[in-house]
Amino acid sequence: MISKERDVNGKNSGELKENLIQNSIEVRFADLEKDIGQVADLFSQESAIEHLAGIAPKETPPDVNVKKFGIKNPNFGIVIATEEEMRKFYADRPSLELIVATDKNSKVVGTVTVVPPSTGLTFADIARMVVSDRARGEGVGRKLLKSANAYIFGKPKDGGLGCTASQAGVIKITGYEKALNLFSSEGYRQIADAKDNCVSWSNETKLFVPRSVILVRLEAESRGLKIDPADFPNNP
Repeated sequence: MISKERDVNGKNSGELKENLIQNSIEVRFADLEKDIGQVADLFSQESAIEHLAGIAPKETPPDVNVKKFGIKNPNFGIVIATEEEMRKFYADRPSLELIVATDKNSKVVGTVTVVPPSTGLTFADIARMVVSDRARGEGVGRKLLKSANAYIFGKPKDGGLGCTASQAGVIKITGYEKALNLFSSEGYRQIADAKDNCVSWSNETKLFVPRSVILVRLEAESRGLKIDPADFPNNP
C-alpha cells in the first residue's frame, strides 16, 4: 500500500521507492530545484513544444513579447521554457504536482503535470506530458501516465487526490494520434473536440497560435479502476 509518511514538502515517502524502478526508469515527484532545468530542456524540444499548451521556447524573435502576451491572456498559463521562468511558474502554483521520469543515470527523460480539482469539481487534469527525444519508444510516456493516474485516483489517506475522474487535452497537430492512442490504451475515452481551446507555439511562424484539442477522460468507475501502489510517484 502507499505509505502515509510525508516529508517536509508534503510528498509521500518510504515504502514505494524500491518498487518503482522498472526497466531503469524511475518515476517520482520532482525536486523543483534539482530537476526544473532539465524539465525546461524537455519543453524546449522542437519536436515537443507545439504539443504543449502555453509553452514558449527559450529564445523567441525580438519583436515577440511572450511575457506581455501572457499577462494579456492569463487563462493560457503562458510560461517561457527557461530554468528561471519554469521555477517561478511552479513555485507560484504549489498546488500543481510536477512528476518526472529519470533514467539509470538520474537524467530526467520525461515529465507530466497534474492539476488538482478546482473548487467544487472532482476531476484532476493531466497536462504538459513530454518525453525526451532520446527516450521515445521506451514506454516512458506510459509510466508517467500510470503514475499520474495512481496519484489522481489514490485515496487521500494514502497520499492521493481521491478524484473520481482524470481528464487531459490532446492538441490536434501532426503526430497527435500517438498521444491519443496512449490515453485510449489506458482506458480514456474521447468526450469532446474543442475548437481553439488553447494556444501552443508554432515552429513555423514563431508565434503562439490557437489550437483545437481532443478532450479525453478516465472515470474511476468506468472499468473498476484499480490502483497499483507500485505506480505511485516516488519521493525526490
